[in-house]
Amino acid sequence: MTKLPVLQTVRETWAFIWQERRDLFYLAAPFVVVLSIINALMAWLTPQAVGLTDQTEEVSSAVLLTIPIQIVVGLLVTTLFSVTWHRRYLVPQESITVAATLNWSQRHWHFLRAMLVLIGIYIALSIALAVVMSVVMLPLILLSGAAAETAQLPLFLAIGLPVLIYCLVRLSLLFPAAAVDEHLSVKACWHRTRGNGWRIFFAYFLASLPLFLLVTAISLVIGAVLPTPAPSLTVLFLSGLIQQMLFYVSFAVGISVLSRVYRTLTDSGGASAVSTIPS
Repeated sequence: MTKLPVLQTVRETWAFIWQERRDLFYLAAPFVVVLSIINALMAWLTPQAVGLTDQTEEVSSAVLLTIPIQIVVGLLVTTLFSVTWHRRYLVPQESITVAATLNWSQRHWHFLRAMLVLIGIYIALSIALAVVMSVVMLPLILLSGAAAETAQLPLFLAIGLPVLIYCLVRLSLLFPAAAVDEHLSVKACWHRTRGNGWRIFFAYFLASLPLFLLVTAISLVIGAVLPTPAPSLTVLFLSGLIQQMLFYVSFAVGISVLSRVYRTLTDSGGASAVSTIPS
């Protein structure tokens, strides 16, 4: 059983991001610009819905209608860029253009299905953990009342959250597999990541941490300096552009980590999926 080299994975991920920085900017630009425009328009037209004003008005039905639109757009954009950047790492010989990035194919449906499977597993695990925790805590609540109820959330964070993280990390290779047309089942994915669950997590965490902190800091600064009521559309667009660009760099880092892990564990298992991927 191959043990994933965590620090080597982090180093090679950042080396790849730096080496492919021009392609990253080129391929991410359409998503960054479009999402910045959409977010700026939504914030400008409905500032109370995104916390840009101190108004306490109820969110209108028109604003509520934007929620499913945001979800659908988010799923589509995430799928398009994820497939593109996974293939940029795993299929370096493939020439990828912006037009190809935006071209939806069967491969993208396969990736989207993997995403929905993971979301379904996350929801099912969350419900199961909540039920188990409630059953375990019920006698304590009956005996000690409010004190035990207060302890439920810390207990879930201490026990339930690590379980969720571990399970989702073990199944995260469904994404790079889908991007390179390998039909990897949940069972096969779990088997392939055996013994590497926390190694994958720490590789992802360490590689993503610097940009996460940077994006958080910049978002806080932008939120602090933006005036209320809502500023001009231009200001919203420019601030959103900065945030989206940094987000996509951090997104690409996470995708690259999974691609690196996928290549390591697939090659070590004797599989040839990575080297024989159809374009």
